[in-house]
Formats: sequence, C-alpha cells, structure tokens
Amino acid sequence: MTCFILLFLYAADAVYITSHFGGDTSCGLEKPNMKVIPPVIKIKSRWHSFICSAPLCQSSMTCHFFKEDDSEPFHMMSSDSNQCNFTVTGGELLKNMDVMREDLYFSCDYKDTITSAVSNRSDSLKVIKREVKADIYIHTSEIFYEGSVMVKCEGDRRGRGVCIFYKNKISFQKATYNHHGKACVISVFGLALLNQRSEENPTEVSLSCEIELITKTGKWTSEHSNMVTVRIQGNLGKPELAVTPYVTLKENQIDLTCELPRTFSNVECNFYRGNNTNPFVSAKTDSDICERSVMGHELLESGATGMETTVQLRCDYTVTQSPEMHSQYSEYMSIRVMDIRKPEISFTDKSNTLIVCKAPPNVTKVHFYLYQEGKKDPIDTVEGQENQTSAVFQLNKNNDSTLERHWCQYEYKDVNSTWSDSIGPQSGLDSALITMGLIIGLFFLSMGTLHLYAFYISRKNEMDRHRC
Repeated sequence: MTCFILLFLYAADAVYITSHFGGDTSCGLEKPNMKVIPPVIKIKSRWHSFICSAPLCQSSMTCHFFKEDDSEPFHMMSSDSNQCNFTVTGGELLKNMDVMREDLYFSCDYKDTITSAVSNRSDSLKVIKREVKADIYIHTSEIFYEGSVMVKCEGDRRGRGVCIFYKNKISFQKATYNHHGKACVISVFGLALLNQRSEENPTEVSLSCEIELITKTGKWTSEHSNMVTVRIQGNLGKPELAVTPYVTLKENQIDLTCELPRTFSNVECNFYRGNNTNPFVSAKTDSDICERSVMGHELLESGATGMETTVQLRCDYTVTQSPEMHSQYSEYMSIRVMDIRKPEISFTDKSNTLIVCKAPPNVTKVHFYLYQEGKKDPIDTVEGQENQTSAVFQLNKNNDSTLERHWCQYEYKDVNSTWSDSIGPQSGLDSALITMGLIIGLFFLSMGTLHLYAFYISRKNEMDRHRC
C-alpha cells in the first residue's frame, strides 16, 4: 500500500511539471485581443487607452505594442495579470507616421514570463485619424521687397479657430479662420518676409501654415502644411553715416547724419557706440536723411577718462511697420572727443607787460595764442616744445596794448581749447570803482541816519516844552 501511494505521488509530480514547463496545456499561448479606447484620433492632446488581453489563465507576461507592420514595438510593459493597459496621447501616436494616411493600424503580442514563449500578434486594429488638414497656396512665387503676396491657408472642415503662418518654420503671423470658406487669407509685404538686417539679394523664404480649431470637445490642431517658396528681390540697403566735426571737445556740439538709400515714410534712425546693439540716440524722419545733434560728452560711455577718446559710431534705420524691420548697419566712423581744460592766464610783473598762458600739466607740444580786446585774430603766437606747458607773451608799451584786456588759448592735436579768463587794467579799475561806490554808499547812509536822529531829538524836546 505504501509503495502504491509513493508511485501515485511521483506520477502527480510529473504531471504538474509537464503542465507548467512544457508541452501543450489548457493555457496555451493564444492570440491576444487588442482594444483602443477611443478608436478615433480627433485631438492630439486627447488620451487613448491601449489594452492587450491574453487568456484568463495567463498570470505573468510582457506585452509588446506595434504600429502598422513594424518589427519593433513602440511600447513595452509588464503585467501580473492577463491584461496590459497603458495610455498615450493622439500626438504621440501620430509621431513619425505618414500624415497623409487617415487609417492607422495597431497590434500587440505577449511573452510568457516563465517560459519566455511569445504569442502570435493580435489582429490589427484600425484607428481612424480625423485631424484638420492644412494646405498653403500663394498667388505668385516672386515679388519685390516693396510688393506683397497673397497667402492662403486652407482647411478641410468648418469651425472657429485661427491659422498660424510660418516663415522658415518660425511663426510670424496669425489670422482668423473663415468658418464658411474653411480658410485664412493674408497679404504679406515682401519687406516683412526679409530677415532682420538682411544683406541677401534675392532672398528665398519658405512659407507654411497650420490650423487650430476650437470645438466643444477641445482643441484640434492640424499638421504643418506643405511648404511653398517665395523669392524676394531687393532689401532695405545699407545707410551711410556722416559726422561733423570728426574731432571735437566734450563741451562742443556734433552733428550726426544717417543717410538712407531711398525715401521712406515714418522711419526711425538709430545711432550706436561701438558694437553696442542698443542705440544711445535716435531720430525720426519722413525723408532719406536722419539728423541729430549731440554734445561731445554724450558720445562717451560711463567711466571714460583721459584727454582724448576715440569713439566708433555707426547707424541703422528701422521701418516702423508690423513687424519692425531693421536695415544693415552703416560702416563705422571714428570720432576723437577731447577733454581739454581752459588755460590759466596771469601777469608776472608789476608793470603788466609779461603775460603767462598756462595749459594743464598733461598737455605738451601745443601752440599758444594771445588775444587782445577789439581784435579778432591773435596778436601773438608761441609754439610749445616737448614738455612745455606754458608760454610767456611780452606786451609792447609803445602801442598802448597794456591798456587793453587780454586772454589766451592753446591748440592741442588740431583742437583749440576754450578761452582763458581775461585780464587787463580794467580789472583793477573795476575793483576800485566798486570799492569807491561802497564807501560813498556807506557815507550817505551814515549821514542820513544822523540827520534822522537829530530830527527825532529836536521833535522830542519841543514836545517836552509844550507839556511844561
């Protein structure tokens, strides 16, 4: 009896091993069932559930989901039940798929985790794509930059929404979708299709569009339309910068002129220092010339020091339409801005015949000029030598020059300083007259005060006598 029981147990063990690890069983690798909910792709942002179902006896498996006839799955996942379930957006499903196709097919299979056996694929499940289509049309493929082109973005259904137009795959304009015409139509100037600061001539740009429709169920977005090429002849052209003068003092005025290649209406010119892309001054015009006057110190950036600073200037112009278009930059112009202080002037003798004109200590090799009141041109000149910062002028007593006022000036690197203060005999006379006027004023003030005091005392004595 014991032997019979042992034989029965061995037989049961063999059956168990066979049923789990080999041979045909009641839970064979049957073809799975495939479901997609919902089975219609209307909106790219909507989520879709993919379900791959094996026989109920399957308890551990890895599922593979396939697009069309692809040999590699687009998604894999493991499950401890007889179902695999995952969600994905319509946009992800359409990635890398033929946008012209309206029907898409998906399938799945599964791999037994224990035996590593793989089932056959499920039947292909059709998923319908109901997206908005977009096509772009132009009435001409070549225009001058001052001309325009009509661009039409056409859809395949009615609805409310917008069309987005792209230039070289970058959006540049939107338009309202026409519900009845199922399209958007815009007119675009060639100037708006040019690249900023474009030097190309001609310029070729690719135009495309897409459509966004708003419905009660959400937002529908088309794929990008086909691309069309527009060829634009001409560009804004490069302006020319003129500066007067090229050498100036910080305190003096400079005239800037940005000359345009042709006349525009409502144009703004911008003037830049060095490589700066932000202008330091601007000017508007309706002609082919922009003019602006600035002071020398306005050309200097903060922190600029020294007697001489070389500044590089350039200009451009902006056509103020939508969108704004910037021309090329002009060539650079160099300006020397001098920070030259006025000289000091003084007499060096009691007879007021020797005048010293003194420049700042860091100025050498300059020309000194002496001026006299009543005369336009300098009456004397001294050419300074290396490290010479002052000059002495001798006045001639015989021609009465000592009786006039004088001032001086110096020239450094072709730039004249401002005039010094003036000196002369009238300076002393003016002081004497002022002093004398003060003395006389004080005298009369004192006399008036004494007179009033005496009158007051007299009146007081007379009133006292009447009381007595």
